[in-house]
This record gives sequence, structure tokens and C-alpha cells, in this order.
Amino acid sequence: MKSSDVRRKTAGWLNGSRKWHFHLLINLVFGALVAVQWLSLDRYWTGTLQPRLLLNAETQSAALARSQVVVLVETLTNTDTERLQSALFSTVQEILIVKDLNTGNSMMAGVSLTLDDAELGMPPGSLNLKDGDMACDGCFFHSEALIDRNGILLGVADFAIRGDYYQLMSGEMKARLFRESAVVLVLLVFVWGTMLVVFHRLHNAKRLIEASDRAKTRFLANVTHELRTPLNGILGYTQLFKDDPVLMNQHGKGINTVDRCADHLLQLINDILEFSRADEDRIRISPQELNLVSFLQVLVEISTMNARSRRLTFQHDFPVQLPAQVWVDDKRLRQVLLNLLGNAIKFTLEGSVRFSIDILEQKQNRICLRFQVQDTGIGIAEQDMNAIFVPFQQLENAITRSEGSGLGLSISQKLVRLMGSRLKVSSVSGEGSRFWFDMTLPVLGQEMVSTQLVEDSTLSATDEPELESGQPDKAMLDALKTAAQTHNILALKALQNELQGQPEMGVFNRQLSDFIDQYQFKPLLAWLESLNQSD
Repeated sequence: MKSSDVRRKTAGWLNGSRKWHFHLLINLVFGALVAVQWLSLDRYWTGTLQPRLLLNAETQSAALARSQVVVLVETLTNTDTERLQSALFSTVQEILIVKDLNTGNSMMAGVSLTLDDAELGMPPGSLNLKDGDMACDGCFFHSEALIDRNGILLGVADFAIRGDYYQLMSGEMKARLFRESAVVLVLLVFVWGTMLVVFHRLHNAKRLIEASDRAKTRFLANVTHELRTPLNGILGYTQLFKDDPVLMNQHGKGINTVDRCADHLLQLINDILEFSRADEDRIRISPQELNLVSFLQVLVEISTMNARSRRLTFQHDFPVQLPAQVWVDDKRLRQVLLNLLGNAIKFTLEGSVRFSIDILEQKQNRICLRFQVQDTGIGIAEQDMNAIFVPFQQLENAITRSEGSGLGLSISQKLVRLMGSRLKVSSVSGEGSRFWFDMTLPVLGQEMVSTQLVEDSTLSATDEPELESGQPDKAMLDALKTAAQTHNILALKALQNELQGQPEMGVFNRQLSDFIDQYQFKPLLAWLESLNQSD
């Protein structure tokens, strides 16, 4: 069987497996929705409807109690003292036998009267009356003052009003609520089945869309790559035009505008090209033998130079010994670490940047390392944590508004995932950020190498730069600055070639090459100016 057939069958099996996984997920989600719907109904009843119904029943019982107060006051004020006791008893009996037409039971369970006998001209205790059940279960209890038309308090009446009607209404409303909600549950089950059918069709459509997206990514990569050639031509001619005083006097404003726009467009195209190359379906990890200590030494030297140009302290913390040779894609690992270190330096206005490596696990033929970059920069707000890994997404601050395209962390996350890990972040806004990822690397051989070489080759970020430390003299820096100001790529490359013959300029040349190869004139100018200021 051909290898292409094997890959095709493997891809088909994986797609089918993912499909059934999503079917199971849909079933779990809708099953959970049905359960949540039913539980929510019960909670809605006990937490909302039932208390409202109870409050309404209490209000109605209070109104009933006040209506009976009118009858009692009328009896107390309009009855002779000789007949008052019997008339009051008759009135209470009439109150107790009033029936509720909805339930057929009496509305009042009991009545208790405590009256001011002296005010009514009666012997003490002769009018106090208690009849019925004043301790019934499920009753509403109300105490009402008996006040005549002249505002004189005649006594207090206590009523126990039955809650039969409330119990009847409560049962009917609860049954109706769950009965009508059952219709929603039936519709939910119908949607459940429909979703399974729709998902099956969407899965097939998704496969077509993914194939189309891959084609668009390849097209984007090809187009952006081809666009760089004419843009470089435009930038070259604008540099020639700038050297012509006559043209600059007549069309200087337009030439400068064209130059700035072309430069900005070239930077965006470079970022988009790098993003398209980081497509997981196209990029390939190519591990090879790597001298780990030498690799770290280059990273430390470059980062030290960048931090020193911004007046920052760069620190590194490595284990005392590391394996001499490991098996990893050094190009991709360098790209990720340089991006994290570059971001840490770029977004730190003052303070320090720390690059550390920790050994999490070490076996005979493999080692698990944690690569970590920590800074004291502007930090990231909690609500923006997920947005930083979205392509073309930048957070709102004074730094990102003026540079970058928002692709660096997205590309780094993809590369780290392809190498079998995941880029993680923790941050506090205004205090700094920490990025890290854990990676297990195969070890070649048993030899361990001291990391003291990295320590000896590192310059403090606060040390003053000297010529023997790898920085050109002031005349060369001024020449580079002038060429960067005029976007003169030809002059920059000529100066770069001149510096290539000076071995002590290795670190400086690597940083300079990064700017020139990407036609990043403005960042190059800012870097050179910072070096001039440090003299």
C-alpha cells in the first residue's frame, strides 16, 4: 500500500473519531440541558413563584382581617351594654362560619378579642373572648387594633385565617408550570435530534472549509512573498530620490509619504508572511543535534545587548550543568525564545528581564526543561489573557499602538504546540508578566557541560558599553544612524559588510542583521539612538 493511501486512511480515521467524539459531546450537552431545565423549574418555583403566591395570600388574609375589624367595631359602638356581650359573641360566630366558595371550608379558624372593658363601660374581663383554633397549621395570623370613629382604642382582635385557598392555588400553579414546561423539554429533545443531523452535515462542510483555508494560507504566503520584491524596489528608488536635492525641493513631501507607507507596508507583509509560514498544516519541525550551552550563550548575548540599549537589567538563571547535546529543532526553539525575550524587553520600561531554565525531570536519555521569561513591565490584565494569543490582536497601550502586528505570540504558541508543549502565562497589570513552557528533549550521550561559559560571556545590562565589548565606534554608529534615517538600504548593507570583518562585533552584527533583513528602519534608528545615548 502506498504511503499516500496510508496517510489518507489515517486522516479519515482521525476525522471519523473526532466526529463521534463531538456526537458524544452533543449528547452530553443536551442531556445536561434537560437536567438543568428541570432543576431550574423547581428552583424557580421554590425561589420565585411560591414566595410571591404566599405574599399574595398573606395580603388577602390581611384585607379579610381588616374587613372583620369594621364589623367588630360596629358591634362594640352601636350595641347597648346590657346586650353587648351576647351581641359580640354572635358577631364572632358569624365571622367563624363564613365559608370560602373555592374550598368550601370556613375562612376563619379562630378569633381572639382583648378589649378595654373600662372604655366600654363593662366589668373587667367580661368582654374578652377567644373562639376557634388559634394555633392551626398553615394559617395566617393577624392582629388588628379596634378603633372607633373618634379614634379611641377599644381593644385588639387576633385572627387565624385558614390557608386552604393558598394550598389549592399553589398546587394548581405548580402543576401548570411543570406541565407547560414539559412542552419546552419536548422541543429541546427535538432540537437535540436536529442538532445531530445538522452537525453531521456541518462536519462535512468543515472539511471542505479547512481545505479551502489551507489553500488561502498558501496563496497568502505566496502573494506576500512576491509583494516584497516590488516594495523593495519602491524603497530603493525613494532612497535615490531623497539623494536628489532638486526632486526633494519639488516633491519632498510626496516622496517621504511614499517611503513611509512602503516601509510600513513591508513590515506588515513580513509579519503576515511569518504567520502564514506558521500554519500547523504546513510547518514541519526538523529536530537535529544541538549544543545546548552554546545555543543559550547566543540567546543571552543578544538579549543582554537589547536590554542594555533600553537601560534594563537582564538576568539569567540556568542549572549548574546541562546536557552537552540534545535533539531539538533549534531554529524554532530560538524563534520562540527570542520572541518571548524581545517582548519582555519591549514591554518593560524600567526594571529587569529574567531568563531562567529549570530541570523538572531528568532520565538517562531525556530531560524535561522549563523555559521561563519574566519581566517587570506593563503586565497584562486578567480579561486580556486570552486575547494575547489571537492573531493580529494587540492590547491597548502606548507601546503596541506604535509598533508590531500582533502575530508574535500567536506564532510562538503554534510552534510550541508543534514541539509538544504549550505556552503559558501569568501576569499582574502594572507589575509584570511571566511566560513559560515545559519541553522534554532527547539527550544524546551522557556528557554534561557546565553553564559557567554563559556566565563568563555575559555583560551586565547596566555596564557601560566599550569598543572591545562588541560595539562600533561613534563614527560608525553615526553613519548607521544616518543611513537608517534616510532608509538607505544600500548604505546600511555596505556598512554591515564592513563590520562583518570585525569578529568582536558578532553580537552587534546579529542584531543589526535582524533589523536590516526585515527592513525595519524605524526600530533600527531607535536602537542606534539608544546606543548613542549610552556613550
